[in-house]
Amino acid sequence: MEKKILIPIVFFILTSCGFSPIYNASEKVNYNINFIEKNGDNTINNKIISEILRLTDKDSKNIFDIDLITNYSKSIISKDAKGSATNYEIIVEAQFNIKFEDKVKVVKVNEKQNIKKISDMFEQRNYENTLKKNFAISIANKLNLELLSIK
Repeated sequence: MEKKILIPIVFFILTSCGFSPIYNASEKVNYNINFIEKNGDNTINNKIISEILRLTDKDSKNIFDIDLITNYSKSIISKDAKGSATNYEIIVEAQFNIKFEDKVKVVKVNEKQNIKKISDMFEQRNYENTLKKNFAISIANKLNLELLSIK
């Protein structure tokens, strides 16, 4: 008898909590994007563009024209006794020049992370490419939130 009452109550409480992911704003998106110009790192640019275009509404009349400029840098932050690099800092900077209804807004987003050197160059390159893709997804999500606030 208690199970028959407990299960519907638990179900009702869990389904009525109102949880929704912060970056899953696709039902709220009412804009379309045209990327006019893109400069910088092609891997980062392509990933940002694919993530943003995935979220847009192709039938929307709100159209943003965006110029994308990215900069990827990798700098040495520490060396061992022999002078070989042991730690790096990876920085990705993205600048969006957003044109909407005769207004121009500049949005800058920076992502950075410190990494240790991996002895295998192939693994090091794969790790850096994974970081680039993760940074691009994070930047695209931040741009999406910024575009939602422009309206």
